[in-house]
Amino acid sequence: MLELKKFPTKNTAAANTSYDQEFSGRTFDSIDWRYDGTFTASGTGTDVSYAAARVLGTPELNQAGEPLIRLAGVDWQYLSAYTNGAFPEYTNTTQSNATINMVASARIKLSRMVPNAYVNANLVKAFFRGSTAGALTDGGDKVTAIDMTVRPLAEALEYNPPAGGFLRPRISQRTVGVAAADSNQQLVINVEQDLVYSGIMLSCYDNSAATEVDGLIKNVRMELTTPGRGTLLCVDTDWGNLRNYSCDRAGLNSTDVSNTAGTAIIPCTDRRATNLGGALFVPAGSAFTITFDSSGTAQSPYTNVTPAAGDNVRVSSLAFTPVAGAGDGAVQVTSVGNAGSRTGVPGRAASQASRKQRRKARRG
Repeated sequence: MLELKKFPTKNTAAANTSYDQEFSGRTFDSIDWRYDGTFTASGTGTDVSYAAARVLGTPELNQAGEPLIRLAGVDWQYLSAYTNGAFPEYTNTTQSNATINMVASARIKLSRMVPNAYVNANLVKAFFRGSTAGALTDGGDKVTAIDMTVRPLAEALEYNPPAGGFLRPRISQRTVGVAAADSNQQLVINVEQDLVYSGIMLSCYDNSAATEVDGLIKNVRMELTTPGRGTLLCVDTDWGNLRNYSCDRAGLNSTDVSNTAGTAIIPCTDRRATNLGGALFVPAGSAFTITFDSSGTAQSPYTNVTPAAGDNVRVSSLAFTPVAGAGDGAVQVTSVGNAGSRTGVPGRAASQASRKQRRKARRG
């Protein structure tokens, strides 16, 4: 049966407090966390959306020194909403001369993005680590103290990953500054090893409003260049349609559509790859080119945002690394070819072929 296994908790009673909580002995396909406690404010100030998640900083799920998931705290929440179909529990800062009860939470279920996606902590420990924000004012301009506890949780499986291989998360994030209107601002994501992509999440941040907004980016294009296949235009859409697609695909209700304002997911799909849940196998040497258009006027009903210093787009690659064998101590697959990419777990085809060759050799 499913087992809910908590990591050790950590109290963070100040800015720049590190947390590094370990977990071992189980394979899990979901990582949950909750960050709860109190903020103390010195007066009435400007409220901050998802304040506790912003104070938590940039949480990271790490194994053997390699970040498996590394996102801004608030983007853990956004990804949780898109993968679970509902926004997780949270509170916004409502500042006054008082102590305020605060909470942020997230649940990332890997196998909902790609089948056979796990973290195997049987052999190598996993860690939930990071550091609270450098300034308490990330939680509100009048916040003077916090007393919060981070509580990671793993949803452990009742079985181990198949011996033929599985997919390990490699979810990472980069930030693109949007300080001035530009109709052709590009970001190139070079893929240096074979990966499986379920999508690319965009989070558009308005520095003056201190939150994510829908009026900053007006249009998005994405091209994928792969070795031997050339360049394919995958996405060419206005922001409103991309938002609608992302929310409809996740099954969000009207409240959660509002809660995910300023975010969207560019799909990376290959409907032929049924055993990958329609995710896209991207071979080493490929490159995504994403073009942002922040010029012009935002679509109705979005409030137009003129780019300025501090505005940015956080780009999160929702990718997975093929791993050969059942243990995370196993060698990662770096080249699996077309046969491997058609299997449920890239690398399994090579493993099966190797076993067949050994059986033939034994039969003489």
